[in-house]
Amino acid sequence: MYYSYENYNDRSKTYTGLRQPVGMAEQLSHFCEQKTPVKEQTLLDAGCGTGNYMIQYAKEFKEIRAIDFNEGMLFEARSNLKQDMSLMDSCDIKVTQGSIIDLKDFKDESVHSICNNQVIHHLRGDDNFADAKAAFASFYRVLKPGGKLVLNWVSEDLTLKGTWWGELISETVHRWGKRVPSEEEMVKMFKEVGFQDVKLEPLTGKDQILYNPELYFNVRSFIDIDNFKRTDSTFSLCTEEELQKAVEKVKEMDANGTLDTWFADKEKERQTFGQTLNLYATKPMC
Repeated sequence: MYYSYENYNDRSKTYTGLRQPVGMAEQLSHFCEQKTPVKEQTLLDAGCGTGNYMIQYAKEFKEIRAIDFNEGMLFEARSNLKQDMSLMDSCDIKVTQGSIIDLKDFKDESVHSICNNQVIHHLRGDDNFADAKAAFASFYRVLKPGGKLVLNWVSEDLTLKGTWWGELISETVHRWGKRVPSEEEMVKMFKEVGFQDVKLEPLTGKDQILYNPELYFNVRSFIDIDNFKRTDSTFSLCTEEELQKAVEKVKEMDANGTLDTWFADKEKERQTFGQTLNLYATKPMC
C-alpha cells in the first residue's frame, strides 16, 4: 500500500505548475525499440500524478491507461486533460484510481510500455522495500513479452548533488533517503522479478530538471519558503527549525555576495551527476 508522507489531496492543487516532465525523449526512445510501433502501443502511466507525462505521451501512443492512488491527483489529471480534449481524438485515454503494487484491474500481458515517474519514494521503505518489489512484479506481469519499462526516480546521493537545496536540508535528505532504494538495490530488484537489460542513465544537462524553471533557477525564491517548499515532497519531512536554518543560510550568502557563485557551483554539479535517474528494463520474449 502507499505510505506517502505528503498530503497530496492538498498538494495536487499546485503540483502541475511547479513540476515538469523530465527525460521524456529518453523514455520514448526506449519504448520505440519494440517491434510494435509506438502509435500502435498501449502505455501504462503507473502513478500518473496530475498527468504531466500522460498529456505529452497522448501525442505518441494509441492508448494510455493512467492510474494513481490519490484522488486529488486524479482530479487534477482529469482537469488538465479536459483543457485539450483534442488529445482524445488520437489517443484512447483512461484515468482511474489504483495501486501500482498489485495493478489488480490489469490483465496479464496487456500493455506494451510502462512509465513510472517519481513514485517509488512514496512507497514504504521500512519493510525491505517489499511494496516496491511487489510493484515491480506487477509491472512484469502486465507487460507483453518484449515490453519496455522506464522508471524515473531520485536516489539520496542525487538529491544532495542534483538539487541545489539538498545541501541546505541535508539532515532531512538523509532521513528521506532511508525510504529510497539505492541504485544497486533497484537494479537487483528488477532483475530478480525477471527483467532483462536493466540499465541506469543519469539525466544530465541544463534542461533536465523536475521543477518549474522560473522557480528553480531563481535561487532567491527559496527565501519565500512557504511557497518554495511546495516544489518537492522532501520538504514535508523538514522540521520548522531546519527550514528556517536553511533560509537563513541563503540570506547570509546573499548578504555577503557569495550566493550566485554558490548556486553556479551547485548547477555545475547537477549537470555533471544529474538530478534524476532513468532505469530502463525489458521483459524477455519468452
